[in-house]
Parts: sequence; C-alpha cells; structure tokens
Amino acid sequence: MQHGDGPDLLLRTVAWLGIVAIVWRLPVPRLWLALGTTFGLGWVAWLGYVLSPGWPSWGVYQGVRAVGIGLFCWAAVGQPTLRVVQ
Repeated sequence: MQHGDGPDLLLRTVAWLGIVAIVWRLPVPRLWLALGTTFGLGWVAWLGYVLSPGWPSWGVYQGVRAVGIGLFCWAAVGQPTLRVVQ
C-alpha cells in the first residue's frame, strides 16, 4: 500500500486529473464514463485512503478500480473499429 506523501500526491493528482480533463469532451460517452470513473472517482477514492488509511478506505479504492475496469470492458465491446482513410 502506498502513501500519499511527497511527490506521489502531486504526481497522481496531476496525472489522473489531467486524464479526466483530456477526455472531458470526448464524443464517445462510454469511454468517457470509463476513464472518468477510473481516474476521476479513482483519485477521490485514493485521496480518501491517503487521508484515512485502513482496510475500509483501501477496499473502497479497490472497488472503484474494479468498477472502472469493468466499465472500460463495457466501453470496448461493440464499438466500431477504426479505419484508415486514404
């Protein structure tokens, strides 16, 4: 289990909220939901663990990660594939 002191707090905050900012206006709502949950809500859950370390907050964080992975799988199923246009 990692703690949020020092550079880890800054790194995760900038990286995860940066991803949320980048995908904010994506035209693919399923992918936005998956990435927004994984990195936006995941950051909130991780911050909760950092502020109050213990098994309950760790479990919430892992639950959010599992939901994010499930949403990403859901977003990837049935989506049209990309084509190269010449």
